[in-house]
Amino acid sequence: MADWYRTKVEILSSEHASIWIILLLCLCTIMIIILFGRSLYNVKLPSTNISPKSNANYMQCDTDQLKDLTNELASLNKIAELKEKRRIANERLETHKMNLVKTYLHEELCIYMKEQELSMLIENVCRFTLENGFSPIPVVTDCRLSTLDLRHLVWNIGKRLSWNGNQCSIFLKVCFPIEMKELEIETIRRNLRQRGTCLIELDIPENGSFEFHNTHTS
Repeated sequence: MADWYRTKVEILSSEHASIWIILLLCLCTIMIIILFGRSLYNVKLPSTNISPKSNANYMQCDTDQLKDLTNELASLNKIAELKEKRRIANERLETHKMNLVKTYLHEELCIYMKEQELSMLIENVCRFTLENGFSPIPVVTDCRLSTLDLRHLVWNIGKRLSWNGNQCSIFLKVCFPIEMKELEIETIRRNLRQRGTCLIELDIPENGSFEFHNTHTS
């Protein structure tokens, strides 16, 4: 009986010991988890928060950049508008000058050329002004105009249309081959403004003006 009791007590004691060991292990595990979690919580990560002052600075920087971009776009638009206005003004001026030249040619040559020849001359002037490399088509007068008259005529219109001396002389040589057959281009160029007895006088434009003064109908 005593041996049985002793054996029972030992069994119970070993069972209790196992339970206590398990409890201690569980308790230790819980403590480790708690301590590890607390350590993770206390770790300081890099802050992604922006202070109100820094945020305001960023916003101000963005606002300034937007203003600069807006001002730059406005300046570009203004430049484009000015270029367009200048282009339109130049086109109007060129059209105005060409209209003056056409009127001058009609008034000055209507008694010396047939209408068809005069129309061809005007077309020659327009295309010679606008088209690089254009070669004028020869025209015919009634032979009453001298080389001096034609030199004055072409210098007068060339001055309004910004032709240089070489352009004027080439136009004369090609467009009036009968009258200019005895003259070389260089000779014509040197004597565009020669004075003398003539039917068509030199018409020097006033400063800033492209108007003609000397015509048969004026």
